[in-house]
Amino acid sequence: MKKCFLLLVLCCSIIPFRGDRRGYKFYHNERILNVARESPGVLNWSRTQWICMVLGICSIIPQPAQADTPNFKTIYQWNQLEFDYESLYQRQIDIDSGVFTPGVIAPIDVDVYYALKQRNQVFVTIPKFVEGIPATLGTVTNRTYEGNPLIKPYPDWQWHRNPEGCHTDRIVSVFRVKIDECGRLWVLDTGKVGEKVICRPQILCFDLSTKQILHRHLLPNDVVSNHYLLVTPEVDVRDPNSGCRDTFVYIADVLGFSLLVYDVAHDKSWRIQDKTFYPYPSHGTYTIAGESFDLMDGLLGLALSPHYPGQDRILFYHAMSSPTENWVYTSHLRNSSIFEHDAAAAPQIFNTFANQRSTQTAAEAIDKDGVMLFGLMKDTQIMCWNTRTEYGRKNFDVVAVNPETLQFPSGVKIIRNKKGEQELWILTSRFQKVANGSLNPKEPNFRILAGKVEDILYGTKCRSKQTHHNQVTGSFGGGYGLYPFENAVQIERHENSEMAVDNWFQNWHQPFVSIPYSHPLNYTRNHEDYSHDKSLSPVRLLPVLMSLNVLKPERKSSRNKHQYSNTFFKVEPDLKEPYRHYQDNEESSGDRKYHPNPLGFPDPFHGRANDDQKNQTYEEEHYLRPLEVTGPFKTWYRWKTIDFAYPSSWDRARAIVKGDYIEENNLPLGIEVYKNRVFISLPKWKKGVPVTLAQLPRVPKEESPALIPFPNWDWHSEKNCDLMTSVFRMQVDTCGRLWVLDSGKISITTEEATQHCPPKLLIFDLETDQLIEKYIFRKEFILQDGLYSNIIIDIREDNCADAYAYMSDVWRFGIVVYRLFDGKAWRITDHLFYPDPLAARYKLHHLEFYWMDGIFGMALSPAGHAYEDRMLYFHSMSGYREFYVKASYLREEKSKSDGNAFKVLGQSRGDQGHISSSVMDDNGIMYFNLVTRDSMGCWDSRKPYKRANLGIIAQSRDTLVFPNDLRLDQEKKQSMWVLTNRLPYYLMEGLDASIYNFRVMSAYTDDSIRGGICDPAIQNSDTFVEPLNDIHCD
Repeated sequence: MKKCFLLLVLCCSIIPFRGDRRGYKFYHNERILNVARESPGVLNWSRTQWICMVLGICSIIPQPAQADTPNFKTIYQWNQLEFDYESLYQRQIDIDSGVFTPGVIAPIDVDVYYALKQRNQVFVTIPKFVEGIPATLGTVTNRTYEGNPLIKPYPDWQWHRNPEGCHTDRIVSVFRVKIDECGRLWVLDTGKVGEKVICRPQILCFDLSTKQILHRHLLPNDVVSNHYLLVTPEVDVRDPNSGCRDTFVYIADVLGFSLLVYDVAHDKSWRIQDKTFYPYPSHGTYTIAGESFDLMDGLLGLALSPHYPGQDRILFYHAMSSPTENWVYTSHLRNSSIFEHDAAAAPQIFNTFANQRSTQTAAEAIDKDGVMLFGLMKDTQIMCWNTRTEYGRKNFDVVAVNPETLQFPSGVKIIRNKKGEQELWILTSRFQKVANGSLNPKEPNFRILAGKVEDILYGTKCRSKQTHHNQVTGSFGGGYGLYPFENAVQIERHENSEMAVDNWFQNWHQPFVSIPYSHPLNYTRNHEDYSHDKSLSPVRLLPVLMSLNVLKPERKSSRNKHQYSNTFFKVEPDLKEPYRHYQDNEESSGDRKYHPNPLGFPDPFHGRANDDQKNQTYEEEHYLRPLEVTGPFKTWYRWKTIDFAYPSSWDRARAIVKGDYIEENNLPLGIEVYKNRVFISLPKWKKGVPVTLAQLPRVPKEESPALIPFPNWDWHSEKNCDLMTSVFRMQVDTCGRLWVLDSGKISITTEEATQHCPPKLLIFDLETDQLIEKYIFRKEFILQDGLYSNIIIDIREDNCADAYAYMSDVWRFGIVVYRLFDGKAWRITDHLFYPDPLAARYKLHHLEFYWMDGIFGMALSPAGHAYEDRMLYFHSMSGYREFYVKASYLREEKSKSDGNAFKVLGQSRGDQGHISSSVMDDNGIMYFNLVTRDSMGCWDSRKPYKRANLGIIAQSRDTLVFPNDLRLDQEKKQSMWVLTNRLPYYLMEGLDASIYNFRVMSAYTDDSIRGGICDPAIQNSDTFVEPLNDIHCD
């Protein structure tokens, strides 16, 4: 009786609005009462609202707000986040000690627990992007400080104090949480503050009725690499009514581009990789409410389809900086044996929808009927989509639009209240102001909004579809349409699924008016390459970042190759309105100073280049008979396997016995030419590579000579990091100096891959072959799983002292700039350095594989060309676009990046437009190698970068199989030098020692382009366009 009376009293204080479908409304003119403890300056929430919420009589309690969206109410709102301190004195102590820095903190996620017998709780997460955040997880209280609701640390303050001690009961930094059907709170503690790892990442599970720990799992080092950021947990419970033991947690690693799986019952976790987890360079810039910032985030959004007994569940997912949605059956993810030896072992189980979003999205959630709700960043909208229909705008519907309250919806949850009704809770923020440092604590910046799902979806197209449970349509099945995984669950696939990319290369004819050679050979595919009984064995290759897997041969298909051709994203530059911004890494001042003439011989760092050198032409080459002729290219050297010029046969035999020399493991990769010498690099992909940089005479004396170590044998040892470890590429400057970029990595393609020594730059004087300078990369430049693989030297007006080196990190997507004069260096990152997931698929003859290689090829426009400044052209290996930046921008050390610096150049090269290396000659003609097309290409930089202006100068399935590197010599009559090496065969099948696998070739640049579209004398309808002006190549 007493309980009924109290209930009646409480209900009388709540006045519902009859017939309104927008949820509960309350009187907001109540007097604010002082309850609980008080401190000066602290105000408290409405007693009626608080009691109503915590007792669960009403479900959603709005606060007064001037900008509510229909069907949504603003539940909480902050100008800046405040915490529930015991007193103002304790708050001030934390501020003075730097533990709490008001005004720089941003919440990310929200979740709600409707308790049966206890107070309801609203959880918020505040990840530690920076120092000054006293608690990373808390519940919102009924008390306020200067109008801001106070956040009480969960489970208590002690869990958040001194986390750097890594004591058992700790929480370091949490991006998102998840409350499951069993009343458990799953906390994903990433263990990092900023970029610094404080403690090992962990998964915590709390019983919300007791605050007691139910599960704690420390993620092993082989599951989480050093370069990671765990941001989203999704909990899969299959037995919520019978013990909640069959539970898996799927975890998004936004920086490691991985999906982690935790099997709760067996306390076991594993790592999964796929190209669909990567961000898109075209979607790395966010524009919200007119403000832009850069964020190159990979896998983030996770949402599970409803659980139907006896059916598999589907995990929908996406990279945050991407336009695509993807899906995978959870039965594959839950099978750890698939990924036991290779995290990227099954690319064919991941599927991508054909259609795309117009902008980025962060979190997403799916209701009990299979309707997904998510926010669109640029549009400040909340959208719905019925997962039983094809993904795309035609099946999306807008459920809310508000440019003020719906900025950056980073937390999205669907929960059930005590009445069994579904509610949508969203956390929004002015994250663009947090990113730009322009947050104003005097105006609302963060909100938690909520509404009934029934009201939100009422009248939308998302409620009108009724099809079979967990059916997926309109997607690319089996790894973008490749042969499906043999153990995969059979999937209903779209009849005409095809990867949404340009198919220019498939139907491309050479854009020449005339071709001056009977070569190149026509590109034809052997029928034998597609024999159904020819399959490849998966190999663990580049295990952390390089998702390379061999699949079974492609089957014949009746798919319409043109159906999705318009869904490939288009990126066009606009220099008035920059395409995107960029951000560089923090730089300290601990660089070595330049010491002139360190070794006592004539100083090559000062003075000017020897002009006589350019007058030297090796006429002897004119009279030599090449081994082969491929268009304008002549083959001077070729090898079946690589051998070295050992001091004696006994030394060679000893190296073989000790395993220091394993013939089949040696693969040449980089090439450089200077005067009478050819330099060749041999990275240590595998064990048994005794020499990483070798030399040969420019004028050949034999067909397959043994390579001579440069500068001598003493420089090649893994026992001393002062010597050479593993070189990918090098370059000779105009001052006669050889710049050698040593990656420091060994056994790169094996499970023993390691950063054996720090990367370093070695500079040799080629007149004496003596080392004249060495730069060892600073620790902050050496990212986990990075690989420095290419170098280009920038010298102006032949001033040998004014030299810069640009060195690219292909796996961690950055450029290190080194200034010779004072030995300083700085690292620059940009979104355009990343790989394009849609360009990750490679097909070379019968081989199919996936690589996720970032910035790779770089080419400098000639000094004193038509531009006042030199241009650095660059591209990702796994990409079809070319980009550029002013070299003067790279040459200036900056504390803050300029978002207008990096630009997109013209059109996409189209499908299979993968380029390894590129160079630009003295006339502004760019040459490049199309590695999966057995071809060499060109572009005249005086003409717009578009397909009609890209020429093929040589092509051969025999002599140009994977042309890996390309360099120009410094002769008056300039030649380009190419090294081909069949690299994919080496990595996946092993090389056939009975055929020629490696070649060194050259061609005169002017002869190569004569009469073709790259010949400056050949004009087209387009006028000359400088990269400094607006470029629109449609």
